[in-house]
Amino acid sequence: MTPSRLRSPARIPLALLAAAWLAPAAAHHPVGGTTPATLVQGLLSGIGHPVIGLDHLSFLLAAGLLAALVRAVPAPRAAGLAAAFALAATLGTLMRVPDPALPWAEAFVGMSVLAIGVCLLLRAAPGAATAFVASAAAGLVHGHAFGEAVVGAEATPIAGYLAGLFVTQSAILVAAFVAGRRLARAAPGRVAVSMRTAGVAASAMGLLGIVRALAG
Repeated sequence: MTPSRLRSPARIPLALLAAAWLAPAAAHHPVGGTTPATLVQGLLSGIGHPVIGLDHLSFLLAAGLLAALVRAVPAPRAAGLAAAFALAATLGTLMRVPDPALPWAEAFVGMSVLAIGVCLLLRAAPGAATAFVASAAAGLVHGHAFGEAVVGAEATPIAGYLAGLFVTQSAILVAAFVAGRRLARAAPGRVAVSMRTAGVAASAMGLLGIVRALAG
């Protein structure tokens, strides 16, 4: 494995941070800003939102790395944390559909990204119980923000949207966790640098999200 590949988990958040300055607001809408009208449209929208929304993607990547590199969370517990986040995000989305938007929802998303970044910088992570509660709380916030895309949609596209969100978010969390574990085993000497790099990038992305939310 080459050095460049070993450093890839830390490079991903940096690439996201650079792309955030170029991403238009419409990037949060994989179906062109329209409300999904079919099951397939809902599914595609749900799959795309966690990837195209750079603040959400940064959180998922950083959270996976945090579990892998800071706490060395056992794989079954990491899967449980991922499930807690994804399930809470589903609930958050459902809560957003019929109700008014939560004030400063995007700012709360930015705060969650900033918190993960700070944890990486400090090389500190909460214990099991706190991590579970924090994962669920973050899932509710991110899910609420995702819900805007399906306000006014019928039940069928909403179901597809929720399925897409659940699968994609879980997959990203697990992939980041696995990448972090492989990095720790293959090049333990690079772990500190990788955490610092990812922490700086996630913290900057979180601050950027907060500023944009407050300015908007």
